[in-house]
Amino acid sequence: MSSEVFLGIEGGGTQTLALSADQNGDHSICEEFGPCNLRLISDRKLLSLFREIHRRMPVPRAVAVGLAGAYEKKQQGRIVRIAGQVWKGLSCYPTHDLETAVFSAKDDWSKTERARIVLISGTGSCCYGRSFSGKTARVGGWGHLL
Repeated sequence: MSSEVFLGIEGGGTQTLALSADQNGDHSICEEFGPCNLRLISDRKLLSLFREIHRRMPVPRAVAVGLAGAYEKKQQGRIVRIAGQVWKGLSCYPTHDLETAVFSAKDDWSKTERARIVLISGTGSCCYGRSFSGKTARVGGWGHLL
């Protein structure tokens, strides 16, 4: 596998997925882990989850982590701090699971000037949108009722 491997982690109330791939999106490995809502998990359990992901995935060049409940800078700082204990010296991009969902569409953002909206209905329900200019809006996000 290429030495330029990147790791993406997306966690919610039901499961956490970790995807490792090189810069071309080739040589991908996807693993499933337990739930990870940042508002419901202790630092100790988050560290344990990150260590489990580290054991099962190739060593990355950088890590991006999108977790349910990570809407505020304070929570995103918590992700960076704990990820830094596992992936020492690596760049870590923290965000929330709604942003990962909006960016998961296969369109080329640089060539389209349209808004993106995601509607999530499940363990947690939410409507989240992002304009081409980067403005965002969120409704819900506090459980299964929208």
